[in-house]
Amino acid sequence: MLIAVCDTCTEDSEVLKSYINRYGYENSMNIKIHLHQSIFSMKNALKRYCYDVIFLDVGMEECRGMKLAEEICEEYQGKLIFIAGIGDYAVEAFRLYAVNYLLKPVVYSQICDCFARLSISCSEACIQVRCGYRKVSIPLKSIEYIESFNNKVIIHAQNQEFTTYENLSMLYQELKPACFIQPYRSYIVNMS
Repeated sequence: MLIAVCDTCTEDSEVLKSYINRYGYENSMNIKIHLHQSIFSMKNALKRYCYDVIFLDVGMEECRGMKLAEEICEEYQGKLIFIAGIGDYAVEAFRLYAVNYLLKPVVYSQICDCFARLSISCSEACIQVRCGYRKVSIPLKSIEYIESFNNKVIIHAQNQEFTTYENLSMLYQELKPACFIQPYRSYIVNMS
């Protein structure tokens, strides 16, 4: 699971990162966390990565965090969790379908609650890939097999194909816990 934490306060980001890592360790989850301390950094990362979850301080940089949340929701397929020092953005969080709204200072039990909500809202597991200029979310159960051919990766799903330039071995690392095997160097097969 790839998670982004976007908060201008380094101390808050580090605390959140430690709580997320603790939760991942206690629940045997493979979690990778990217920390971003500016909207600029977060926007650049969104061009390169498909985050499963984004923890976003919506009050950062004179409330430009809320504008970023709106931009993210236009094309982002992952889950958004708002963080704020005040409850003023709760209605907006609801409007943007945020999974949760955390008030600072964040405590570990809030992270546990977030992951409980995430498991309910993510009951159908998906993988996100970049196809051209769009991020596409593909349900894992619909994937039949994936092949690498001429620097492209083709994901064969039920009645549909998705072409991406993502690295096959990186995709396999994301899919490994979900009943996928890699019998040959250029193929990944769904065994379920």
